[in-house]
Amino acid sequence: MNKRLLGLTISMVLTLILLATTVYAYYFDRKETGSIDLTLGEVSFTWDGAFVTDFVMPAQELVETPFSLNNASSVDTELRFSVTASTSLLGTVNLEDIFTVYEFNSDWVLETDGYYYYRGSNTDSISEPGKYKIPTSVLNIPVLLSLKLDGYVIRNEHIGQTVSLTLTFQAKQGPFIDWATLGSTNYDFSTGQ
Repeated sequence: MNKRLLGLTISMVLTLILLATTVYAYYFDRKETGSIDLTLGEVSFTWDGAFVTDFVMPAQELVETPFSLNNASSVDTELRFSVTASTSLLGTVNLEDIFTVYEFNSDWVLETDGYYYYRGSNTDSISEPGKYKIPTSVLNIPVLLSLKLDGYVIRNEHIGQTVSLTLTFQAKQGPFIDWATLGSTNYDFSTGQ
């Protein structure tokens, strides 16, 4: 009986030592990883295109070379823009109030928030439903194709006056990032710049 009791005691002590070693290892085990380098992406677009540079008339095509954005971004992005038009006599107006034709590329969709969003067939809308990410492989994004002044609104009293069109572009690269303004382009038709 003493041998059995001694054997049982030794067995319990060994079990407790093994359990204590396991618990100690579980709570105090530590591993270190090596250094990790994180590379941040860059959102970069350049604006390209031209308006006519001479005096303009109503119903005349104002876009000499269609406008587009050249993508030099190192990460997938989303794009949108807002547009405003104004004259020195009328102030800020809707596009259709002074232009009979304003044609944006069909890949741009006007949403209820007043922004045109890029929804081209070359975007990734599957990985994040509701988002249209532009891959870095998309190098050129057409924007403004045609623009003509309305002769019933822009008449003789506008001679020498300023008519302006401003497009403000915004981009973002991820779902947790806010829209950031890339820049604006403004064209003053009275000076040709």
